[in-house]
Amino acid sequence: MKSQKLQTISDPVFKRIFGQEKSIVIELINGFIQDEAPVVDIDFLPSELLPNRSTEKTSIVDVLCIDSNNRHFVLEVQVIKQKSFKERVHYYASKLLVQSLEKSQQFADAIPVFIISFLNHIIEPDVEDWLHYYSHCNEKYPEKKINGIRLVFVELAKWKKLGKFDLENVRERWLSFLTSPEKIIAMPKHELEKYPNLEKAVLLLDEANYSKGLLLAHANYLNNLLAWNMTMIEDYDDGFDSGMEKGIEKGMEKGIEKGKMQGMELMAELIQHLNEESLSMEEIASKFQVEIEQVLWVKKLLDK
Repeated sequence: MKSQKLQTISDPVFKRIFGQEKSIVIELINGFIQDEAPVVDIDFLPSELLPNRSTEKTSIVDVLCIDSNNRHFVLEVQVIKQKSFKERVHYYASKLLVQSLEKSQQFADAIPVFIISFLNHIIEPDVEDWLHYYSHCNEKYPEKKINGIRLVFVELAKWKKLGKFDLENVRERWLSFLTSPEKIIAMPKHELEKYPNLEKAVLLLDEANYSKGLLLAHANYLNNLLAWNMTMIEDYDDGFDSGMEKGIEKGMEKGIEKGKMQGMELMAELIQHLNEESLSMEEIASKFQVEIEQVLWVKKLLDK
């Protein structure tokens, strides 16, 4: 049976590709930091940002690394729109800056922070640009900046509509991989071999490269998204365009909580019934009102 390809912007897959492969993440970062000195080498760090006080929460980002020029880089993929997203990202960057400063107590020794966020939704609906850079600067003379924090927001939905597919451009190469992996996968082998990091990333989309635990995490992640989307539609029935936007803004917390619960419960139920072998896969699919392919997928994971 032909191996299935996993989704590029699901958390488990994104973290596996961009959180473990040095050459890939270096190439990706260099495509988005503009006039900064290029990244030559990096070390991956734990993705948990520890709280400064016992009363604060531990923050978790997708990928965190530090380069040979002593700069922090955070890579994030965000599929679901969140209220105050930009403020949350700025908080993460500030927390990293403060933590690095506390080690030396010298302001000049604070480690610069770059956060690159890939968003599968629109955060700047009133402008056509899909790539946004934020930094602290003089409002009258924007070229005069305070170094320390730089935020990069990439609106994948806007970029995809442009239909670009220029593999010679590093930035577009990886945006194509994130938004249209099927086009990259369909490339002739001799063409794909020209881009070794891209070729490696394509191989890492194959489910055969993942453990049972990671595959279950990937399937559960997709279930959570599906359940969350259905919750938004059910809760706000005043039309897709306005209703979904309203649901995203007002029902975020409820949707995520319900989505996670439904996704985990569904996965547990499917696994239990498959292990009991009291029902056929068709009967299980009918009982839980899911596609037979989903049941087959879980069965395949259990058989590994």
